[in-house]
Amino acid sequence: MSLLCLVLRKDYLLFGGDTRLVMMDGKIKDDFPKIQKWNSTTIFGAGGDAESNYLLFSDFLNEDWTPNAKAKEMSYPEIRNCVIDKYKQVKNQKGFYIFSCIGGYDGKKLSCMKIFCDQVSGQDECSEVLIGDSIRQLGVIDSGISARNIFEELEAKKMQELGNQNLTMRQYKNIFNDCLNIVSKIDSSVSNISLFESIRLSDVM
Repeated sequence: MSLLCLVLRKDYLLFGGDTRLVMMDGKIKDDFPKIQKWNSTTIFGAGGDAESNYLLFSDFLNEDWTPNAKAKEMSYPEIRNCVIDKYKQVKNQKGFYIFSCIGGYDGKKLSCMKIFCDQVSGQDECSEVLIGDSIRQLGVIDSGISARNIFEELEAKKMQELGNQNLTMRQYKNIFNDCLNIVSKIDSSVSNISLFESIRLSDVM
């Protein structure tokens, strides 16, 4: 499984993820770039099946999963529209399984899109994440245990400690790391190594 988090606020966008990839032959790669910043206005988070993700995002990824020239040059709205069109073409392919996200600055505000597709369960969603609801909608995505509940419990505890104030980006990173440490002890397919990328509105306006 993969562990991802997404936080969308008016002034910042944060993606976090673990770095473990379990390959078809059972080998483990602990430096897989599930979270990437493609350019100053676009970040990407991959969860689910690696082959399905590459199929959907291959227009923007090299074979070694580094961002290609298009990813570095195109604006977030251009990339988002290409991904939406590609998703319609590939989502019905056998075994397609993905829970990923792409977000950035659209020229006016920070925005984000989540993509969930699991042919086994029939889940099929490609939609915008709402500011302030992103933790509840996306939070920590998992394919086995209730990591989302762990994340939200840690988030609620921190908010209670602070008198229900809005949490900072650093505080959300700490919450995700705490969640990752818990889950990685339960599920060997998740590493306790985290990777984060972010965009601040003040840096792109």
